[in-house]
Amino acid sequence: MVRGMPDSGYFLDYDSTDRKYATDMRWVFTAQNATSGVDQDCIGAHSAGGDTYLCFFAEHTTPYIKTPIFPLQSRYDSWQVGNILGTNETAPVNTYGTMFAQRFQAVVNNPENGYFFDSCYHHCGEWDSIKIDNSLSGAAMRDWYNKVNSGRYAQQNPYPCETCCKP
Repeated sequence: MVRGMPDSGYFLDYDSTDRKYATDMRWVFTAQNATSGVDQDCIGAHSAGGDTYLCFFAEHTTPYIKTPIFPLQSRYDSWQVGNILGTNETAPVNTYGTMFAQRFQAVVNNPENGYFFDSCYHHCGEWDSIKIDNSLSGAAMRDWYNKVNSGRYAQQNPYPCETCCKP
């Protein structure tokens, strides 16, 4: 059985007041003619509206992925906070984290999918170093893979949350 486990791969289609990440990614998609490099079901769904660039963002292409996935993702992804949001001030980071959680959980809602969605400030590489509901990511992924449970692990803690980031 094939399964996917993206690590910190969910980047929002979002422009902050200071940073134009989504606008820049749309330009990259068009300039590099990336249509053939993204999910073709997504491209087909967006061709008529002329917004195929949306398929460059995980939040828009995930509903078309047929392989079950178990993303490892931070609500306060440090790369995104610094490069998309452009500030690490508490109020805007928490607002972004709430929006991120809503969009992330909406697109991974396929019953075959699980996730490990933490409230820590990091990007990638935190395998088995964060605990949610008394499970480290490895055990959580194993239980999801073996269908022991739904595999949906999420923290709802506000930023910054140092205590929720230690096993």
